[in-house]
Amino acid sequence: MNALQQTVCDTVYVIAAILLIALLFPFVIARAQPDWQGFALTCAAVALVSPLLSRMLCWACSRLGAR
Repeated sequence: MNALQQTVCDTVYVIAAILLIALLFPFVIARAQPDWQGFALTCAAVALVSPLLSRMLCWACSRLGAR
């Protein structure tokens, strides 16, 4: 992977993480318990899903670039 592809993948990863947090945060606040258990679970979910999403997007971008 060259430097440009790595930069694009890193950017996609950051954008995906921000979008996931922005989408999930209001839901968590609305349903949060006093001990913030929902917030902790959402952070864990974002940490698990963001790398997977970014890898899938990078794979799709590399496939499109290969044509």
